[in-house]
Amino acid sequence: MPGHRGAVQGLSAGDPAQAILDTVGANPANLIVVGNRGLGAQEEQLLGPVPGDVVKNAVCDVLVVHQPAEASADGTDRVAAADPAGRPPTG
Repeated sequence: MPGHRGAVQGLSAGDPAQAILDTVGANPANLIVVGNRGLGAQEEQLLGPVPGDVVKNAVCDVLVVHQPAEASADGTDRVAAADPAGRPPTG
């Protein structure tokens, strides 16, 4: 596909948020995808420090992917979300 660019992967030492932002500075992107487990977040905060810093300082869109709330019986993770009517998930 003309003009298509793939994902950039790398290994950096130092502050994770700054490393992500530096990578985007060197390789302009339309979207940053960053995970959030919430382990570093205080109870009142929605995001941990790394995704929070990326969201605040990125020059492009950021998609924050949250850790699933529960695991299924077979050990695979699944997202638990209510439907628009407020009914709990099934299956």
